Amino acid sequence: MLKQGVLLAFCSELCYIMLRQRIQKSILIFSVRLIISLSFDLHQNYYSGAGMTFLVPAGGKIMRFDVMPVVTEKQLIEVEEAAKNVWHNYYRDIFSQEQIEYMLEKFQSRSAMKEQMKNGYIYYMLLSDEELAGYMCLHLKGDYVYLERLYIKAEFRRRGLARRTISHIDSVFRNPEIGFSYIKKMRLRVERKNSFAINVYEHLDFHKVKPVDTDIGGGFVCQEYIMERKIPTN
Repeated sequence: MLKQGVLLAFCSELCYIMLRQRIQKSILIFSVRLIISLSFDLHQNYYSGAGMTFLVPAGGKIMRFDVMPVVTEKQLIEVEEAAKNVWHNYYRDIFSQEQIEYMLEKFQSRSAMKEQMKNGYIYYMLLSDEELAGYMCLHLKGDYVYLERLYIKAEFRRRGLARRTISHIDSVFRNPEIGFSYIKKMRLRVERKNSFAINVYEHLDFHKVKPVDTDIGGGFVCQEYIMERKIPTN
């Protein structure tokens, strides 16, 4: 059950942090409302904060799966380390070592993530039985929600965590009481050479919209597909 006093204190702290960073009012409202929408259970452990818990069948047993907003320095450090682990594994056959290191510093260092969060990006830790299994990042753009990041550590793959994460995002954005029901579609970008990820997303009902090439600086270019799926109405 939601412990409202703790949640209010959490949201007050978040508002203070975001206002101190001169966050736009619309982004502040979006961030707080989205976090409240995730806050049906509070956990008093290392990952304390507002989050949502699921009990998921996995390999003949019941697994606890938590979606936890990233708001503390410790959590950012955890995500930064997870990104290093996952990106080297995901992209070793796609990018050079030099490009992976460049992208990690540019997009997934603590300073980079803090800057993104000032502009409305919201990071979440994905926990499997209270172990960090991966992370995701959402960003609202017009009438789309962009899944900017979704990474699962190798040892936690094939447990249905990606599907559970997408289903949870669906439930948030189709709930009229939360106020985001005008968001009808979800988008993401994926490397065109990343056949494994493309296959996963296609199984999650994403389809390719168009190819895009993006100069990310440092002499590097990302060659991606924009993929899209409709958010189910029920």
